[in-house]
Amino acid sequence: MLLPTLATIVLLTTTAAQPAGTSHESERFVPIDFADEMNIYLDRKDRFGGFHNSATFPRPGRHDLGGVPFVLGGTAESGEITYGWNGYYANARYGDGRKPRTLVIKTDLPNVDAVHTIMQTFWSMPQGQSAVAMEFIGSDGARAHVAFSAGVNIRDYNHGHLRPHGAIEVAEVFNNHLGQHMDRQTIDLPDDFLDEHLIEIRLIDTGRNRGHGAWSRAWLIALTAELGSMSAAAQAGARTTSH
Repeated sequence: MLLPTLATIVLLTTTAAQPAGTSHESERFVPIDFADEMNIYLDRKDRFGGFHNSATFPRPGRHDLGGVPFVLGGTAESGEITYGWNGYYANARYGDGRKPRTLVIKTDLPNVDAVHTIMQTFWSMPQGQSAVAMEFIGSDGARAHVAFSAGVNIRDYNHGHLRPHGAIEVAEVFNNHLGQHMDRQTIDLPDDFLDEHLIEIRLIDTGRNRGHGAWSRAWLIALTAELGSMSAAAQAGARTTSH
């Protein structure tokens, strides 16, 4: 697999499962459920390959990853290693391995200030190039498009490297010290979303995963929305309406 050669910046934080926390925290962070779209098992090997040292990864459930609560999908089998810690993998299960893949996640969340992702790629690509993007759509016209850059804010889960900079904050939140890791990306949304509902998230992957020169193919592990407050204009409008 193609790997960038730039030095890794390690921003390791705890991965242990945490209590639910305060009600204020629970109201601020809202994990986004996309279980119906999950299509890969961390501990299974199929014709698309398996994950290296998968038994070392966090088990399903709620985890505080870099100060943000996430819910990891899947099924933990009692008394055994994690068997079904799931995610969405933008693979080419249906037809040509070079076809773009788009995941559409429907939501209905008001006043979203930021979206946090746990996302890697299954292959890497040349430093700074992009084959992964996300789009965010509001209920009254708000839109945002964010492109991820290899080795900058997204990387191969296996021996990938990071040199973070730019608008997307990225931090390593899991490292098994065997070469595998997970990163949290923070995407700040435009203020327009503070006055609307976030109704749709799209993950777009234009990589390829067959034959020579395979690269990218996003692996989306978890999503959490961070809620803000209504904008000053919206709050003023609400006060006027109430009188």
